[in-house]
Amino acid sequence: MKRGTFTLISLLLSGVIMSGCATIIGGFSSTAEASGDNMGPATLIESNVTLNNDKFEALTSQSDLTATKLVIGEDLKIKGNANLTKVTVKNTTTIGGSLTSDDSTFKGSVKVGGNISTGDSYFAKGIEFAGTSLQLSNSTKVIGQIISSNPQPVTIIIDHSKLEGNIGFANSASNVILRNGGELKGTLLNGKLQQE
Repeated sequence: MKRGTFTLISLLLSGVIMSGCATIIGGFSSTAEASGDNMGPATLIESNVTLNNDKFEALTSQSDLTATKLVIGEDLKIKGNANLTKVTVKNTTTIGGSLTSDDSTFKGSVKVGGNISTGDSYFAKGIEFAGTSLQLSNSTKVIGQIISSNPQPVTIIIDHSKLEGNIGFANSASNVILRNGGELKGTLLNGKLQQE
C-alpha cells in the first residue's frame, strides 16, 4: 500500500471516530476490546452480525443481529431478526423480523414485525407485534400493554411470567394461554383466555 493511501484511510477513520458515529461494512464481530466502550451511534450494513460485550449510544442493523451483553443508550433498530441475550436498551426498540430475547431489559416501547419469544426479560413499556405468536416465559415481566396488529389469529403464551397491562388483538379468534402460574393483570380485548 502506498503511503498516501494509508494516510487517506487514517484520516477517514479518524473522522469517523471523532464524529462519534460509525458505519460498519463487512463481516463484523465485536468485543469491548475491539470497538471500545461508550461507542457512539453505529449502523451495521453486513448480514448476520454478532456483537458481544459492548456499548453503543444507538444501534441500527440493516439485517439480522445476534448480541450478548450489549447496552444501547438510546434506540435499537434492526431490519431483520434479533437474537438478544443480556441486552439492555434504554429507549425504543424496533425490529422488522422476529425477536428472541433472554435475560434482557427493554426500557422503552418495543415494536416487532414478526414473532416474539422471551425468557427472563423485562419490558418497561408496551409491546406491539405483527407476528402470529408471542411467548413470555421464565419470569418475563411486561409493565405496559401488548397489542397485536396481525389480522390473522394470534397466540400469546404467558408461561411463569407476568403481564401488568392489557392485551389487544386485531382478530377475535386469537388466544391467550396462561401456564405455570402465568398472570394477566390487565384486560383481554377481542380474544379468548385459556388456563392450562
